[in-house]
Amino acid sequence: MGLDTPATDWQVFGRVSVAGGAGIAAGLYIFDFYSATAGVSAQFGFHGYGFGEGGNLGGLSPPEDVGPITAWSSLDCDRPFSIYDMDGAWGRISYLGGAVGVGYSAIFITASPRFWTLQSFFHSQYVGGISVLSVGGGGQVLLGGWNFKRVSNNLPDADSAAVA
Repeated sequence: MGLDTPATDWQVFGRVSVAGGAGIAAGLYIFDFYSATAGVSAQFGFHGYGFGEGGNLGGLSPPEDVGPITAWSSLDCDRPFSIYDMDGAWGRISYLGGAVGVGYSAIFITASPRFWTLQSFFHSQYVGGISVLSVGGGGQVLLGGWNFKRVSNNLPDADSAAVA
C-alpha cells in the first residue's frame, strides 16, 4: 500500500482554483486524491493553458492536516493508477462557474498517461459543487499536467479511520 499502489477507488477533493482568460486562458488547481486500496491521500496540482472567458479565484483551502472532509467526489476510473502514475500525467479541466463569497462551479477533470492517447486514468469526471471563499465567474477549458505535491492527511468522512 502506498504511492506506487494502482487502484480504481479514487476520490477527489477540490481545494483551490485560480484561472482566467480573455480568449486565451490559463489556470492552476489544487486537488487531494484519496484511495482506500492504496491507503494514501495525496495533493496534486494541475496547471494548464487553453481557452476561456472570465476568471475565478477560490475554493476551500483548509489547513494542511484537517482530518475528515466531506466534499469528496468518487472517480469512475478507466484503468487502475497510482500516485506515481498520475505524477506528470497529461490532463484537462473544464470549468464553468460563478461566485461572490459562495458560489457554484461545474468542474470536469481528465487524466491520461500520455498526451494524445485514447487511454485515460479517468475522463470527464464531475468534481464541482459549492465553493466557499470564492470570487469570479466564467469558463475555461484547459489542457495541462498533473503534478504530485505531497502526501496529505485529508480523508473522506467514511474512511477517516482507514489511514493513521
